[in-house]
Amino acid sequence: MNTILFIIKKFIYKNLLSIHSGTVLAKVKSTFYLSLITSPFGFLGEKIMEWFSINFVYVLFVMGAIIVDHILGSYIHAFVKRDFSMKENIKGFVLKCLLVIAVGYLIEGFKHILGGGNFITDYFSVISRLMVFVYPAGSALMNCSIITNGKFPPTSWISKITKFNKDMNLDAFKNAKG
Repeated sequence: MNTILFIIKKFIYKNLLSIHSGTVLAKVKSTFYLSLITSPFGFLGEKIMEWFSINFVYVLFVMGAIIVDHILGSYIHAFVKRDFSMKENIKGFVLKCLLVIAVGYLIEGFKHILGGGNFITDYFSVISRLMVFVYPAGSALMNCSIITNGKFPPTSWISKITKFNKDMNLDAFKNAKG
């Protein structure tokens, strides 16, 4: 790994030096080489930022749910269960963030592969985004329930979230008529 980093640093240094003090031809070649290597990363970064700006509210709610879950979970482990460990706390937070990002990424891939503009894709998109949100939000609500001894949110709401996590059926959230 160190050898690869050394080679990359040497390549960048050599080309930057050539751009700074080389001949016109050397400057053009070095600029081309550096742009050839860095442009895919720039393109990827631009596409990620474009997706992020379009889906800002969704990302805000998911990340907010992770933060709320982390704060409530830390409280539970520190004051209710009394088994708080900073190492486990950080590990759990990082794991939850990585899982949400990874699953969110994979689900967005499904959405783009299925194509847009039809009922199935729209339904899949809504269910998938709900699934990604419910993972940290459901955990945060469970933590609230533990803190309040099941008073808030009501256990009936918690059971609906648990049922959705098992079968991904939205019927549990519909109002019963009758």
